[in-house]
Amino acid sequence: MPLKGEFFLACRYLKPQKSLITLLTYISLLGPVLGVTVLIVVTSIMNGMPSQLIEAVKNSTPHVVIESKTPFADADEIMDHLKSKYDILSSPVTPLKVFLQKDKNIHPFLAKGIYPFKDQSYSILKNIFGQIVKKDYKLKPDEIILGTSTAMNYNLQIGDVVTLHSPAKYKAMLKSQKSGSMKRFNVSSSKTFKIVGYYSVRQRRFDQSLIIMHQDTANELLSLDWGQALNIEMKLQEPDAAPDIITQFEGDPLLKNFEFTSWQDAYDGFYKRVKQEKLQMTFVSFLIMLAAGVAIGACIFSLIIQKTKDIGILKATGVTPGSIILIFMGQGFFIGILGTGLGFILGLTVLKYRAAIASFLGRYYEGMSLLQQVPVLQDPTDIRLILWGSVSICLLSALIPAIIAASINPVKALQSGN
Repeated sequence: MPLKGEFFLACRYLKPQKSLITLLTYISLLGPVLGVTVLIVVTSIMNGMPSQLIEAVKNSTPHVVIESKTPFADADEIMDHLKSKYDILSSPVTPLKVFLQKDKNIHPFLAKGIYPFKDQSYSILKNIFGQIVKKDYKLKPDEIILGTSTAMNYNLQIGDVVTLHSPAKYKAMLKSQKSGSMKRFNVSSSKTFKIVGYYSVRQRRFDQSLIIMHQDTANELLSLDWGQALNIEMKLQEPDAAPDIITQFEGDPLLKNFEFTSWQDAYDGFYKRVKQEKLQMTFVSFLIMLAAGVAIGACIFSLIIQKTKDIGILKATGVTPGSIILIFMGQGFFIGILGTGLGFILGLTVLKYRAAIASFLGRYYEGMSLLQQVPVLQDPTDIRLILWGSVSICLLSALIPAIIAASINPVKALQSGN
């Protein structure tokens, strides 16, 4: 019998009949349909959220940071070298930890001191953080700029006055007090500042993590001399090339005594955690699909019991065991193709109308409304893996019943009442 005969019989067994077995076979379609839908939605969301965060990282953090064991006394020489030899813009900065106090409330923050007239690399105020409520780029020593999320969380407005405390300065003062050299401190370990602007990268994680201040003030809070810098930060035209740039720096005689950190290194733990979560979710979803495959196998096995006499007739007329296997594996193949196709369409539909679905579900559970803001990214490689995986599981689920059907004794099959 030609190959098309096997597939003809496989299709014939799938046609609607007044049989509970046939009905169960169609119900088994829900397995690959729901499995593929869930996998497409989950992987797209798990791809979309990190991709958006990665873009925020690229835009809101330096791509390469140069650090020294001692503060840079004159960072201009290194910055000029980076510009002339590598055509890379850079900026001197002084990062520090501070406590922000407004009224009686105190909150820990990271702060970064910059020189506005030297901020030419990843330009905190003009390029990276982009959306400044106050467009004036001037920043005086007694002024700071906050993230929009920080301002909202702590009800801070432009023009408000806050106090920043320096833990490093406190520590140095206590140490000097014990050594009897307290006179060397001519300034307090805290200063008052006026809020003059906001920045935003549209990511709460970054908008609420950093305070921008003048570098002279940051140095003062760390007991450093004015003009010094702790780091030199760079923004690259191709952020992904940061490791290659660092390799070039390591062979540069003028830069050989410094340490370099790329943005990928700084967020390595974050990337690994996201990938691990994605793998876990994908693994769980495939386990669900495997359970659906078991249901498909059970339905095909039930169909084999129902068609025992038909199998006996086919074998008595000379149909080979291989052809019997192809008939019932063909049924699993058709279920896999149809279920996978419907799941693919349903998954794309859910992603397209996720805002409307989230809005509807938000009426019953407020947390579901947050799904409207979830970004998605459809990776063709993931989609192909899901589609091929679904069809393969359906084929494998039909293999064991098909082998059992091929091993049926034709004499006993013809004597069967089925």
